Amino acid sequence: MQPVNARPAAQVGFVGRRESASKFEAAAAGLGIDLITFSPDRSGQAEAKSADTDMLDDFVARSSLISVEFGCEHGIYCSLMDVADRKLRPDSSTIHVAHDPLAARYVFQDCGFEVAEFEEVDSGDDAGVQRFARQHGWPVRLRASRWGLEGPAVHVVRPYSVLGRAWAVSSAQRWLLETWEPLTPQLAVVIARRPSGHQVVLGVTATSGQDCRPRRELPVSASIRKRAISITRSIVDGLDVAGVVTVQFICSSDGRLLVDDFTYGPAARGAAGLLLDDTLIACHLRAILDLGPDVPMRPPAQQLRSVAAPQRSSTMQPMPTADSGGGQPTAPTVGALAPIGGSGHAPLREGMPVGIVGGGQLARMMVLAAARLGVEVCVLARSTDDAVCSFLPDVMFGDPDDPQVLDEFTRCCRVVTFDHENVDPALVDGLTRVGRIIRPGAATLRACDKATQRVQLAALGFPVPPFAVVSNVDEMTDFAGANGGWPVVAKARRGGYDGRGVRFVDGDEQAIVACALAGNGGLLIEPALAIERELAVLVARRPGGDHVVYPIVDVHTRNFVCESLVVPAQLEPAAASDVVSIAVELAHVLDAVGVLAVEFFLVDGQVLVNEIAPRPHNTGHFTIEGCVTSQFENHLRAVLDLPLGSTALVAPAVATANVFGGADGADPRTRTSRALAFDRAHVHLYAKQVRVGRKLGHITVLGDDPHLALATALHARDALSIDEPT
Repeated sequence: MQPVNARPAAQVGFVGRRESASKFEAAAAGLGIDLITFSPDRSGQAEAKSADTDMLDDFVARSSLISVEFGCEHGIYCSLMDVADRKLRPDSSTIHVAHDPLAARYVFQDCGFEVAEFEEVDSGDDAGVQRFARQHGWPVRLRASRWGLEGPAVHVVRPYSVLGRAWAVSSAQRWLLETWEPLTPQLAVVIARRPSGHQVVLGVTATSGQDCRPRRELPVSASIRKRAISITRSIVDGLDVAGVVTVQFICSSDGRLLVDDFTYGPAARGAAGLLLDDTLIACHLRAILDLGPDVPMRPPAQQLRSVAAPQRSSTMQPMPTADSGGGQPTAPTVGALAPIGGSGHAPLREGMPVGIVGGGQLARMMVLAAARLGVEVCVLARSTDDAVCSFLPDVMFGDPDDPQVLDEFTRCCRVVTFDHENVDPALVDGLTRVGRIIRPGAATLRACDKATQRVQLAALGFPVPPFAVVSNVDEMTDFAGANGGWPVVAKARRGGYDGRGVRFVDGDEQAIVACALAGNGGLLIEPALAIERELAVLVARRPGGDHVVYPIVDVHTRNFVCESLVVPAQLEPAAASDVVSIAVELAHVLDAVGVLAVEFFLVDGQVLVNEIAPRPHNTGHFTIEGCVTSQFENHLRAVLDLPLGSTALVAPAVATANVFGGADGADPRTRTSRALAFDRAHVHLYAKQVRVGRKLGHITVLGDDPHLALATALHARDALSIDEPT
């Protein structure tokens, strides 16, 4: 084949992973470039030391210039600087700026470019992080000043982040601490520059999302595009770059373009999402060889993807859990609290219904919300007695724990969600791996195991009650003795709701019964706390991280069952701030998609996390009439990745009282007129078979005073449940 380059061939060296080296070899062959590669194995320190051997010296001697893969391990990079500094393309100063975010901040600031507010902190300086965040606001971003074996350590830090884990994943002694606006648009400009100074812009993209995870693409306005390109040209000229580079910007809330990241080489594809691997590598090789107009740097038009609709990717790597199975486990290098969720971020399959697993009252209310949006739904119910079956014709019946049933159901849905969390996460994980979009995902559902949930939250630093996971009477007795004595509260690990699976245990005899009912899985136990108040808050969250928070709920329970609630909860500002911050942080950590309900205890003035549920929740039923957008509508919007609606209250006070089956066995639907006689009362009955103590509906009242609204709701509820006097 006739070489594209008409000049005498230069022997180009490439240092990087074997996979990258293979791509470089293929691109170089197409250009007629003589390429040699050096691919030390970065998986272990002993093998990485091979950079100091004669093999590297021979590689350097044979190469006329050397390109280094972005993210080259620090030891390899230092060795190359020692023996091949003048041959490096880009040069060592450019590589250093790209690999040291702290040095880059100083360089960009000294050159007059705008950057986010930042400080330099030492490893382990928790107090410095807290002080900076109090001054500039949460969250903040913490970035190691040196790449590790697994890549850069980048952590978005919130009030309840565990910094010990952040410091541990990097050997860096210096860290860049900066302000961070998670949901602001970000831009990436990819440019190729030759040593002679000639430049070609290869692509500009604008994206929006949260933190350091993949984002949704946005259109790029002409003015922002022009400003970003102009700044990028100045940066690459100032650094005298040779090759392909990417400059990333943050569009601050005040309209400024802040220089954020600087990367070099074909790793730019991850930021731009515009070019095929071989195209971008070819551009890089042409640029570092300073090829002239006879070999145009701009890639052929047919090799460019559409700038208006760049290729999407699903590269989020959730944190592995102890019983990992969701997502693709990897070292948590992004986010101080890297997500343990994994919700399925692939494109939806249009033209198909939304699937709901479960046919209870939550599915019933979700279907009603879907009808308002014009969204077609289908439901997988266990039996014809389920609440949704009385009015929805498109129902499939079967056991959601049956792999064949769940496979058949999800096959015909564009996205699948749940009205309960009691589906085997392993089944969900398997279906996700074959392309089904299920939200929330398998790892989020794993966190619904109360024992796993409590252990994870405690390990991540969230405030939780004292607890233990026990499997026999002796362990329960030991816990009771160490935590104030009997009684203790025992909770089943899965399947408990409306008081089921939760009981007081007061002595050895009751402990024997509780352990026998729990089986081999054991129980979560905690002290019988002196709870001042029970609270709840709902967060609705989209796959990219966009979220809304509902007002805090004051929950009134009896025998572990929610009897009534009032919104908004009257809390001290500090406690209210803690509740909202923790709930939002949990939604991030779990990578929750849809509604996440978080229940809290207030004990001695301290906020403690009780339980979480990744679905619409009983404590959110007030939102149907009480908020601009109900929890059910926002749940559907979230799983469909649609803009979320306002969570604002439509009245100064909202109260809800739950309706339960009474001892007389009467159906409350026969007494509906009594409840409807109460002003501002909204009656919801679920068409369920009546059993004593079974939740059959709820009544919501809007008013100006919380006490009066609650009293009205309770009176209307009692009118459904009590016989009229004779």
